[in-house]
Amino acid sequence: MLLGGAEGGLRLYGFYFEGIDIPLVVWNPREDRQLESLDALHRTDTRCLWVPRTHAVIPWSSGESVNAGGYRGPLLEPEPMIPPFRVAFLGDSSTFGWGVRDDQTYAAACAAALEAKGIPTESLNAGVVGYSIVQGVARYRELVRAHEPDVVVIAFGAINDHVFGPGQESDREKILNSESMDGWLNRLGDWGRARFRVAHFVSWLQFKRDGGKIALRRRYQEDNKSELTNLENVGKRDYPGVRRVSVTEYRRHLEELVLEIEEDGARVILLSVPRKLAAEKEFPVLIDYSHATEAAATRRSVPLVNVRAHFRSYGEDEEPHIFFDYWHPRPAAHGLIAEDLKPLLLSIAAERGHPR
Repeated sequence: MLLGGAEGGLRLYGFYFEGIDIPLVVWNPREDRQLESLDALHRTDTRCLWVPRTHAVIPWSSGESVNAGGYRGPLLEPEPMIPPFRVAFLGDSSTFGWGVRDDQTYAAACAAALEAKGIPTESLNAGVVGYSIVQGVARYRELVRAHEPDVVVIAFGAINDHVFGPGQESDREKILNSESMDGWLNRLGDWGRARFRVAHFVSWLQFKRDGGKIALRRRYQEDNKSELTNLENVGKRDYPGVRRVSVTEYRRHLEELVLEIEEDGARVILLSVPRKLAAEKEFPVLIDYSHATEAAATRRSVPLVNVRAHFRSYGEDEEPHIFFDYWHPRPAAHGLIAEDLKPLLLSIAAERGHPR
């Protein structure tokens, strides 16, 4: 009775406490300004660690939000009456479209380019900010597979895979732990929070007792201080700590994902992701991830679109026009990536019975 009365009173009052997540990913201290927006853009997920929150406003857009399916762009029908040529894009923030509108992403630009050639096309932008290849495998299984794409473009290895694993745990270890009994307890807690305002109130009391958001972030930074100091060394090839995904694991997971997609009946295109020349000078291990992507394409006999090599041809003087920062392409660069992908996509569309 008491709990029922409290629940009714809280609902009548309109009490709701969303809760505060600790930062999902730490690139480096200079990027701390990005962490505030990530709190609202994502929610935790057992198999993917985090996913875009449905209907969350995309911070740099003008009112654009994540769709009801949990991805960016138009919501796709699971089984359309007349199947279009469907292209899915797996990747990190560059695929998601950090800093650009949805219609400026290379996922949207590819669809527009094929539509202009008379090929009805749908793009599924499954990119997620901060994702590694390990999360990409889970994202394919949880979201992309059900949409039965004709082609899956895979773009990982830009930065996220090489950074230190918080708590000295790799992404794979974190996912395994989240699927354990602790994961079930967390899901039970999430279920209660989704249904009962009393659970919201308890969370709010604990949050206030612990000092609020500022104290939470301070504790997070203190807990990870030793790891944050490793940012100067994590980009070196001989970094002794645990990475989110090692180079060896990266290539293995990438090849496994290619095989899994092909077994589902789709074609695969690997994209060698671009980044500034200065990024590779500062973090030379990133070059190994690019080479691992190229090696996986050769070993699995799948096409590789080497955007990295294309952008390197412009030189450092042109890079400010291509990148917002070390990693994220500007709108014009998204257009260039789409142009690099277009010939292959047109060829595969013709093979799949979608002639111009």
